[in-house]
Amino acid sequence: MIAAEVHKKIEEKLTNPREAFRSFEELRQWIDKDFVPDIKYHAVNKYVKSKFGAKLKVARKSQIQKDEKQVAELKKTPDPPSKRNSR
Repeated sequence: MIAAEVHKKIEEKLTNPREAFRSFEELRQWIDKDFVPDIKYHAVNKYVKSKFGAKLKVARKSQIQKDEKQVAELKKTPDPPSKRNSR
């Protein structure tokens, strides 16, 4: 059904968060266009879940594009005093 070459390409795409698919349908369309014409959604869904244990979910953009330098600076900044404790 899916050749080893295609399997490897799918694995590369699934492990790269910057180029990740948002849905099985998006993955199916990519496979259909580039490798296996007329592949069914159910076949892609079952294959990816069984071979990779993948659950396609949308990653939060802040985690993908996070600037580690800014995060470090933010963690160094003390919290402002709360209004309840300022009395």
